[in-house]
Amino acid sequence: MKRISLLATAALFALSAGGAFAQSASVLSAGQSAAAVRAFWTPARLAAAKPMQLTSTGTLSATPSFAPTTSGPTVTGDGAPPTSKGAAVNEFLYNSAAAAGGASDATPLATSSTHAFFTTSRVFPDSATTVYPWRAAGKLFFHDPRTNGDFICSASVLRPRVIVTAGHCVFHPATGTANDYAYTQFLFVPAFRQLPPAASVAPYCRWTAAALIVAPEWRNSSGGVPNSQDVALLEANDQACNAGSTVQKIGSVTGYYGYATNALIPQSITQIGYPANLDQGLRMEVTWAQSFDNGGSNTVRIGSIQRGGASGGPWLKDFGVNPANSDTSHPTASRNQVVSVTSYGPVALEPAYLGGSILNQSFLNILTTLCNHRAGNCS
Repeated sequence: MKRISLLATAALFALSAGGAFAQSASVLSAGQSAAAVRAFWTPARLAAAKPMQLTSTGTLSATPSFAPTTSGPTVTGDGAPPTSKGAAVNEFLYNSAAAAGGASDATPLATSSTHAFFTTSRVFPDSATTVYPWRAAGKLFFHDPRTNGDFICSASVLRPRVIVTAGHCVFHPATGTANDYAYTQFLFVPAFRQLPPAASVAPYCRWTAAALIVAPEWRNSSGGVPNSQDVALLEANDQACNAGSTVQKIGSVTGYYGYATNALIPQSITQIGYPANLDQGLRMEVTWAQSFDNGGSNTVRIGSIQRGGASGGPWLKDFGVNPANSDTSHPTASRNQVVSVTSYGPVALEPAYLGGSILNQSFLNILTTLCNHRAGNCS
Protein backbone atom coordinates (compact mmCIF):
# COMPACT_ATOMS: atom_id res chain seq x y z
CA MET A 1 0.00 0.00 0.00
CA LYS A 2 1.35 3.43 -0.86
CA ARG A 3 0.32 7.04 -1.07
CA ILE A 4 1.22 9.02 -4.16
CA SER A 5 0.56 12.50 -5.45
CA LEU A 6 -2.11 12.38 -8.14
CA LEU A 7 -1.74 13.82 -11.64
CA ALA A 8 -4.70 15.56 -13.22
CA THR A 9 -5.15 13.69 -16.48
CA ALA A 10 -8.94 13.73 -16.86
CA ALA A 11 -11.08 16.63 -18.00
CA LEU A 12 -14.33 18.01 -16.62
CA PHE A 13 -17.10 18.74 -19.04
CA ALA A 14 -19.62 21.56 -19.07
CA LEU A 15 -23.39 21.49 -19.16
CA SER A 16 -25.36 24.17 -20.92
CA ALA A 17 -28.51 25.49 -19.32
CA GLY A 18 -30.52 23.11 -21.49
CA GLY A 19 -28.60 20.07 -20.33
CA ALA A 20 -26.62 19.34 -23.52
CA PHE A 21 -23.24 17.77 -22.95
CA ALA A 22 -20.30 19.75 -24.31
CA GLN A 23 -17.29 17.46 -24.54
CA SER A 24 -14.96 20.26 -25.65
CA ALA A 25 -15.27 22.23 -22.40
CA SER A 26 -12.66 21.94 -19.67
CA VAL A 27 -14.87 22.65 -16.64
CA LEU A 28 -18.31 21.26 -15.88
CA SER A 29 -21.07 23.29 -14.27
CA ALA A 30 -24.04 21.40 -12.89
CA GLY A 31 -26.19 23.90 -14.75
CA GLN A 32 -28.55 25.10 -12.03
CA SER A 33 -28.26 27.42 -9.06
CA ALA A 34 -28.59 25.96 -5.57
CA ALA A 35 -31.80 27.92 -5.02
CA ALA A 36 -33.28 26.66 -8.29
CA VAL A 37 -32.51 23.04 -7.41
CA ARG A 38 -34.11 23.35 -3.98
CA ALA A 39 -37.17 24.97 -5.54
CA PHE A 40 -37.37 22.17 -8.12
CA TRP A 41 -37.54 19.48 -5.45
CA THR A 42 -40.98 20.09 -4.02
CA PRO A 43 -42.32 17.61 -1.44
CA ALA A 44 -44.46 16.05 -4.19
CA ARG A 45 -41.44 15.52 -6.48
CA LEU A 46 -39.33 14.07 -3.70
CA ALA A 47 -42.09 11.65 -2.73
CA ALA A 48 -42.67 10.56 -6.34
CA ALA A 49 -39.00 10.01 -7.27
CA LYS A 50 -38.35 6.41 -8.28
CA PRO A 51 -35.32 4.24 -7.50
CA MET A 52 -32.76 3.90 -10.28
CA GLN A 53 -33.06 0.23 -11.17
CA LEU A 54 -30.10 -2.12 -11.20
CA THR A 55 -29.11 -4.11 -14.28
CA SER A 56 -28.53 -7.84 -13.95
CA THR A 57 -25.56 -9.72 -15.36
CA GLY A 58 -26.79 -13.25 -14.65
CA THR A 59 -26.15 -15.75 -11.89
CA LEU A 60 -23.22 -16.17 -9.53
CA SER A 61 -20.66 -18.87 -10.02
CA ALA A 62 -20.92 -21.90 -7.75
CA THR A 63 -17.35 -21.45 -6.56
CA PRO A 64 -16.00 -18.07 -5.45
CA SER A 65 -13.05 -16.66 -7.39
CA PHE A 66 -10.81 -13.89 -6.09
CA ALA A 67 -8.54 -13.49 -9.12
CA PRO A 68 -8.53 -9.78 -10.05
CA THR A 69 -8.84 -8.72 -13.68
CA THR A 70 -6.39 -5.86 -13.24
CA SER A 71 -3.66 -5.03 -10.79
CA GLY A 72 -2.01 -1.88 -9.56
CA PRO A 73 -0.85 -0.12 -6.43
CA THR A 74 -3.24 0.44 -3.56
CA VAL A 75 -3.47 4.21 -3.21
CA THR A 76 -5.32 5.48 -0.16
CA GLY A 77 -6.74 8.67 1.27
CA ASP A 78 -7.95 9.03 4.84
CA GLY A 79 -11.42 10.09 5.92
CA ALA A 80 -12.26 12.44 8.77
CA PRO A 81 -15.13 12.94 11.24
CA PRO A 82 -17.23 16.11 11.14
CA THR A 83 -15.79 19.29 12.63
CA SER A 84 -19.18 20.96 13.04
CA LYS A 85 -20.75 20.18 16.41
CA GLY A 86 -24.29 21.16 15.44
CA ALA A 87 -27.12 18.76 16.25
CA ALA A 88 -29.33 17.21 13.59
CA VAL A 89 -31.88 19.74 12.33
CA ASN A 90 -34.38 17.21 10.86
CA GLU A 91 -35.58 19.48 8.05
CA PHE A 92 -38.91 18.16 6.72
CA LEU A 93 -38.75 16.82 3.15
CA TYR A 94 -42.03 15.05 2.43
CA ASN A 95 -44.77 12.82 3.81
CA SER A 96 -43.36 9.28 3.59
CA ALA A 97 -46.83 7.80 3.21
CA ALA A 98 -46.97 9.38 -0.26
CA ALA A 99 -43.60 8.04 -1.40
CA ALA A 100 -43.34 6.03 -4.60
CA GLY A 101 -40.92 3.64 -2.91
CA GLY A 102 -40.86 0.00 -3.96
CA ALA A 103 -41.79 -3.46 -2.78
CA SER A 104 -41.73 -3.49 1.02
CA ASP A 105 -42.31 -7.21 1.58
CA ALA A 106 -38.81 -8.46 0.73
CA THR A 107 -37.30 -10.59 3.48
CA PRO A 108 -33.54 -10.22 3.94
CA LEU A 109 -31.87 -13.60 3.59
CA ALA A 110 -28.90 -15.03 5.47
CA THR A 111 -27.20 -16.07 2.25
CA SER A 112 -27.74 -16.20 -1.47
CA SER A 113 -28.52 -19.37 -3.36
CA THR A 114 -24.84 -19.78 -4.24
CA HIS A 115 -23.35 -19.25 -0.77
CA ALA A 116 -22.21 -15.65 -1.12
CA PHE A 117 -22.79 -15.15 2.59
CA PHE A 118 -23.99 -11.79 3.91
CA THR A 119 -26.12 -10.10 6.53
CA THR A 120 -28.45 -7.22 5.67
CA SER A 121 -30.04 -4.99 8.30
CA ARG A 122 -31.71 -1.65 8.75
CA VAL A 123 -29.23 0.67 10.47
CA PHE A 124 -30.40 0.55 14.07
CA PRO A 125 -31.11 2.33 16.32
CA ASP A 126 -32.55 4.92 13.96
CA SER A 127 -30.47 7.66 15.59
CA ALA A 128 -27.26 5.84 14.56
CA THR A 129 -27.59 7.30 11.08
CA THR A 130 -26.82 10.76 12.50
CA VAL A 131 -23.49 9.62 13.95
CA TYR A 132 -20.23 9.47 11.98
CA PRO A 133 -19.30 7.35 10.06
CA TRP A 134 -22.92 6.50 9.16
CA ARG A 135 -23.91 10.12 8.55
CA ALA A 136 -21.48 10.56 5.63
CA ALA A 137 -23.77 8.32 3.54
CA GLY A 138 -27.10 9.48 2.16
CA LYS A 139 -29.74 9.60 -0.54
CA LEU A 140 -29.24 11.27 -3.94
CA PHE A 141 -32.16 12.73 -5.92
CA PHE A 142 -31.71 13.69 -9.59
CA HIS A 143 -33.66 14.48 -12.74
CA ASP A 144 -33.45 13.01 -16.25
CA PRO A 145 -33.99 16.00 -18.59
CA ARG A 146 -34.71 13.77 -21.63
CA THR A 147 -37.39 11.57 -20.07
CA ASN A 148 -38.53 14.14 -17.47
CA GLY A 149 -38.21 11.45 -14.80
CA ASP A 150 -37.09 11.94 -11.20
CA PHE A 151 -34.89 9.27 -9.64
CA ILE A 152 -33.11 8.16 -6.49
CA CYS A 153 -29.66 6.67 -5.91
CA SER A 154 -27.37 6.42 -2.91
CA ALA A 155 -24.11 8.32 -2.41
CA SER A 156 -21.55 9.35 0.21
CA VAL A 157 -19.15 12.16 1.10
CA LEU A 158 -15.60 11.33 0.02
CA ARG A 159 -13.65 14.59 0.47
CA PRO A 160 -14.54 17.90 2.19
CA ARG A 161 -16.56 19.05 -0.84
CA VAL A 162 -16.79 15.85 -2.93
CA ILE A 163 -19.63 13.31 -3.13
CA VAL A 164 -19.09 9.89 -4.76
CA THR A 165 -21.79 7.81 -6.45
CA ALA A 166 -22.24 5.55 -9.48
CA GLY A 167 -21.69 6.84 -13.00
CA HIS A 168 -25.15 5.64 -14.01
CA CYS A 169 -26.65 7.93 -11.35
CA VAL A 170 -25.05 10.99 -12.97
CA PHE A 171 -24.67 10.39 -16.70
CA HIS A 172 -26.58 8.63 -19.48
CA PRO A 173 -24.02 7.28 -21.95
CA ALA A 174 -24.78 6.32 -25.54
CA THR A 175 -22.91 5.01 -28.54
CA GLY A 176 -23.14 8.37 -30.28
CA THR A 177 -22.20 11.58 -28.48
CA ALA A 178 -25.38 13.26 -29.73
CA ASN A 179 -27.38 10.92 -27.52
CA ASP A 180 -25.35 11.01 -24.31
CA TYR A 181 -26.12 13.53 -21.60
CA ALA A 182 -25.73 14.29 -17.91
CA TYR A 183 -28.59 14.25 -15.43
CA THR A 184 -29.54 17.45 -13.60
CA GLN A 185 -31.06 18.83 -10.39
CA PHE A 186 -28.78 16.86 -8.05
CA LEU A 187 -29.89 17.01 -4.42
CA PHE A 188 -27.96 15.00 -1.82
CA VAL A 189 -29.47 14.34 1.61
CA PRO A 190 -26.86 12.90 4.00
CA ALA A 191 -28.21 10.61 6.73
CA PHE A 192 -31.69 10.74 5.13
CA ARG A 193 -34.10 9.22 7.65
CA GLN A 194 -37.75 8.69 8.47
CA LEU A 195 -39.30 9.99 11.69
CA PRO A 196 -42.57 8.54 12.98
CA PRO A 197 -45.23 8.44 11.93
CA ALA A 198 -44.38 9.26 8.31
CA ALA A 199 -42.02 12.21 7.91
CA SER A 200 -38.92 11.93 5.76
CA VAL A 201 -36.34 14.43 6.96
CA ALA A 202 -32.88 15.81 6.19
CA PRO A 203 -30.89 15.77 9.45
CA TYR A 204 -27.93 17.65 7.92
CA CYS A 205 -29.58 19.73 5.21
CA ARG A 206 -30.01 19.34 1.47
CA TRP A 207 -26.86 19.79 -0.61
CA THR A 208 -26.77 20.82 -4.26
CA ALA A 209 -24.00 20.26 -6.82
CA ALA A 210 -21.82 22.87 -8.48
CA ALA A 211 -19.97 20.46 -10.78
CA LEU A 212 -19.69 16.83 -11.73
CA ILE A 213 -17.26 14.45 -13.38
CA VAL A 214 -17.74 10.90 -14.65
CA ALA A 215 -15.12 8.20 -15.15
CA PRO A 216 -14.42 7.92 -18.91
CA GLU A 217 -15.01 4.15 -18.86
CA TRP A 218 -18.67 4.86 -18.06
CA ARG A 219 -19.01 8.10 -20.02
CA ASN A 220 -17.72 6.50 -23.22
CA SER A 221 -19.67 3.25 -22.86
CA SER A 222 -23.04 2.18 -24.18
CA GLY A 223 -24.33 1.87 -20.63
CA GLY A 224 -23.84 -1.87 -20.25
CA VAL A 225 -22.56 -3.59 -17.12
CA PRO A 226 -20.31 -4.82 -15.73
CA ASN A 227 -18.35 -1.64 -16.39
CA SER A 228 -14.76 -1.20 -15.30
CA GLN A 229 -15.38 2.18 -13.64
CA ASP A 230 -19.06 2.95 -13.06
CA VAL A 231 -18.14 5.90 -10.83
CA ALA A 232 -18.91 9.63 -10.73
CA LEU A 233 -18.14 12.55 -8.43
CA LEU A 234 -20.13 15.67 -7.54
CA GLU A 235 -18.77 18.94 -6.16
CA ALA A 236 -21.14 20.12 -3.42
CA ASN A 237 -22.03 23.78 -2.94
CA ASP A 238 -21.17 25.21 0.46
CA GLN A 239 -24.00 26.41 2.67
CA ALA A 240 -25.09 27.38 6.15
CA CYS A 241 -26.73 24.19 7.36
CA ASN A 242 -29.06 25.72 9.93
CA ALA A 243 -30.18 29.08 11.25
CA GLY A 244 -27.34 31.07 12.74
CA SER A 245 -24.58 28.79 11.42
CA THR A 246 -21.74 29.86 9.16
CA VAL A 247 -21.30 28.72 5.56
CA GLN A 248 -19.51 25.36 5.60
CA LYS A 249 -18.39 22.55 3.35
CA ILE A 250 -20.47 19.38 3.44
CA GLY A 251 -17.53 17.41 4.89
CA SER A 252 -17.37 19.73 7.89
CA VAL A 253 -21.01 18.90 8.68
CA THR A 254 -21.08 15.17 7.91
CA GLY A 255 -17.45 14.09 8.00
CA TYR A 256 -16.15 12.21 4.98
CA TYR A 257 -14.85 8.79 4.03
CA GLY A 258 -11.41 7.81 2.84
CA TYR A 259 -10.73 5.73 -0.26
CA ALA A 260 -8.50 2.89 -1.42
CA THR A 261 -7.80 1.75 -4.98
CA ASN A 262 -7.20 -1.84 -6.06
CA ALA A 263 -8.33 -3.04 -2.63
CA LEU A 264 -11.47 -5.06 -3.36
CA ILE A 265 -10.23 -8.64 -3.97
CA PRO A 266 -10.39 -10.16 -1.43
CA GLN A 267 -12.01 -7.82 1.05
CA SER A 268 -14.57 -7.65 3.84
CA ILE A 269 -17.20 -5.09 2.83
CA THR A 270 -19.71 -2.83 4.56
CA GLN A 271 -22.20 -1.81 1.86
CA ILE A 272 -24.62 1.05 2.59
CA GLY A 273 -27.64 2.17 0.59
CA TYR A 274 -31.29 3.15 0.38
CA PRO A 275 -32.85 0.25 -1.59
CA ALA A 276 -36.56 0.61 -2.37
CA ASN A 277 -37.21 -3.09 -1.73
CA LEU A 278 -36.36 -2.65 1.98
CA ASP A 279 -38.33 -0.20 4.15
CA GLN A 280 -39.55 1.36 0.87
CA GLY A 281 -36.20 3.12 0.55
CA LEU A 282 -37.03 5.34 3.51
CA ARG A 283 -34.27 4.11 5.82
CA MET A 284 -30.57 3.50 5.57
CA GLU A 285 -29.72 -0.19 5.11
CA VAL A 286 -26.39 -1.96 5.61
CA THR A 287 -25.00 -5.23 4.26
CA TRP A 288 -21.91 -6.92 5.63
CA ALA A 289 -20.31 -9.33 3.16
CA GLN A 290 -17.09 -10.79 1.81
CA SER A 291 -16.03 -10.18 -1.78
CA PHE A 292 -17.36 -13.33 -3.45
CA ASP A 293 -16.21 -13.52 -7.04
CA ASN A 294 -14.85 -11.73 -10.06
CA GLY A 295 -17.76 -10.13 -11.93
CA GLY A 296 -15.68 -9.37 -15.02
CA SER A 297 -14.54 -6.01 -16.45
CA ASN A 298 -12.68 -4.99 -13.28
CA THR A 299 -15.67 -5.64 -11.00
CA VAL A 300 -16.34 -7.72 -7.91
CA ARG A 301 -19.60 -9.21 -6.65
CA ILE A 302 -20.79 -9.56 -3.07
CA GLY A 303 -23.88 -11.15 -1.56
CA SER A 304 -26.61 -8.58 -0.84
CA ILE A 305 -30.40 -8.32 -0.88
CA GLN A 306 -30.34 -4.57 -1.62
CA ARG A 307 -31.89 -3.60 -4.94
CA GLY A 308 -32.93 -0.46 -6.89
CA GLY A 309 -32.09 2.76 -5.05
CA ALA A 310 -28.89 1.28 -3.59
CA SER A 311 -26.95 2.27 -6.73
CA GLY A 312 -23.99 4.49 -5.93
CA GLY A 313 -23.93 3.62 -2.26
CA PRO A 314 -20.44 3.11 -0.79
CA TRP A 315 -18.61 -0.17 -0.28
CA LEU A 316 -16.26 0.42 2.63
CA LYS A 317 -13.45 -1.49 4.23
CA ASP A 318 -12.65 -1.19 7.94
CA PHE A 319 -15.94 0.57 8.62
CA GLY A 320 -16.44 1.93 12.10
CA VAL A 321 -14.50 3.57 14.91
CA ASN A 322 -11.08 2.48 16.14
CA PRO A 323 -11.04 0.86 19.57
CA ALA A 324 -8.39 1.87 22.07
CA ASN A 325 -5.44 -0.32 21.12
CA SER A 326 -2.79 -1.02 23.69
CA ASP A 327 -1.13 -3.69 21.54
CA THR A 328 1.33 -1.60 19.54
CA SER A 329 2.43 -4.65 17.55
CA HIS A 330 -1.00 -4.63 15.85
CA PRO A 331 -1.80 -0.98 15.05
CA THR A 332 -5.33 -0.16 13.98
CA ALA A 333 -5.90 0.40 10.27
CA SER A 334 -7.15 3.52 8.53
CA ARG A 335 -10.92 3.40 8.77
CA ASN A 336 -13.90 3.94 6.50
CA GLN A 337 -12.25 3.72 3.09
CA VAL A 338 -14.47 3.51 -0.01
CA VAL A 339 -13.22 0.71 -2.29
CA SER A 340 -16.23 0.66 -4.66
CA VAL A 341 -19.83 1.83 -5.11
CA THR A 342 -22.88 -0.24 -6.01
CA SER A 343 -23.04 -0.59 -9.80
CA TYR A 344 -25.23 -3.53 -10.84
CA GLY A 345 -27.24 -6.52 -9.68
CA PRO A 346 -30.43 -8.43 -10.44
CA VAL A 347 -33.88 -6.91 -10.13
CA ALA A 348 -35.24 -10.20 -8.74
CA LEU A 349 -34.46 -11.18 -5.14
CA GLU A 350 -32.46 -14.21 -6.25
CA PRO A 351 -29.64 -14.65 -6.82
CA ALA A 352 -28.83 -12.18 -4.06
CA TYR A 353 -25.78 -10.20 -5.12
CA LEU A 354 -24.48 -6.77 -6.11
CA GLY A 355 -21.51 -5.80 -8.27
CA GLY A 356 -19.14 -2.86 -8.05
CA SER A 357 -16.13 -1.55 -9.96
CA ILE A 358 -12.68 -1.79 -8.40
CA LEU A 359 -11.51 1.80 -7.92
CA ASN A 360 -8.36 2.30 -9.99
CA GLN A 361 -6.15 4.94 -11.61
CA SER A 362 -9.08 6.27 -13.62
CA PHE A 363 -10.87 7.02 -10.36
CA LEU A 364 -7.76 8.80 -9.06
CA ASN A 365 -7.64 10.87 -12.25
CA ILE A 366 -11.20 12.17 -11.95
CA LEU A 367 -10.78 12.73 -8.22
CA THR A 368 -7.66 14.82 -8.81
CA THR A 369 -9.40 16.79 -11.54
CA LEU A 370 -12.32 17.62 -9.27
CA CYS A 371 -9.97 18.38 -6.36
CA ASN A 372 -8.20 20.90 -8.59
CA HIS A 373 -11.42 22.38 -9.93
CA ARG A 374 -11.90 24.58 -6.88
CA ALA A 375 -9.53 25.36 -4.03
CA GLY A 376 -10.55 23.50 -0.88
CA ASN A 377 -12.54 20.73 -2.57
CA CYS A 378 -10.28 18.07 -1.06
CA SER A 379 -8.55 19.87 1.80
